Amino acid sequence: MKGAPAGFSLKRMLVRLGIWLLLATMILYGVLVWWCTNELAEPPRRQVQKIALPYLDGSAKAGFRVEIFTSSGGMPCAVCTPEKTEAFSKRAATIREQLKERGIEPARSGEILGTLVILHGRGGNKEDYFPVAERFCAVGFRCVIPDMPGHGENREKYATYGMLEAEMVLKCIEEAAAKYTFSEQQSAILGQSMGGSVAVHTAALEDSPFSSMVVISSFDRLETVVLEKNKRSAGISAGWRCG
Repeated sequence: MKGAPAGFSLKRMLVRLGIWLLLATMILYGVLVWWCTNELAEPPRRQVQKIALPYLDGSAKAGFRVEIFTSSGGMPCAVCTPEKTEAFSKRAATIREQLKERGIEPARSGEILGTLVILHGRGGNKEDYFPVAERFCAVGFRCVIPDMPGHGENREKYATYGMLEAEMVLKCIEEAAAKYTFSEQQSAILGQSMGGSVAVHTAALEDSPFSSMVVISSFDRLETVVLEKNKRSAGISAGWRCG
């Protein structure tokens, strides 16, 4: 029996090699998709930073008090309420001077003009924003800062970038207003990065009480975030496949 032509054997080897490369590519793609989803939906949770502790125990003397409650929807929230103080902190004094330089007279010490809901970014937590709340409280804003799902003390495992969080944020401000006796109609919402996406979804709801919105360093499509993250973390090729 004559042996197969050398060209035929080479062709079979190349076909087999192609099949194995295709299978390897599919497996790699599946691993990358799983990794992308896990990284975005369930980022590592950070512990409360030391800088936040003086705000929680009141030793910061920052001109506001912090009260923590959990909404019926399971969202832990920090309510930062301005208090009258004889001397403003450095952060508070700076923003008050900046307003005066622009011809805006800031609120009196302890005066509350409205409520600002602050939504943190991916990997953050409510305590990260106490220094930010310090500035806003100094010019008359009560601040409500929740832990987003997948972050901080929120027991929900996954972040959905606004698809599920929007209703939870509304429930949070509604119950905070009832608990601490203020009007939710005099409120605004601010979100950074992931929090910006949640803010947009929340403000778009029909029963949203917010009269204004600030979005910082956010995005209009989650696909863009997936692509950019994987370019940085797994190389341009991996980022392209996840996109």
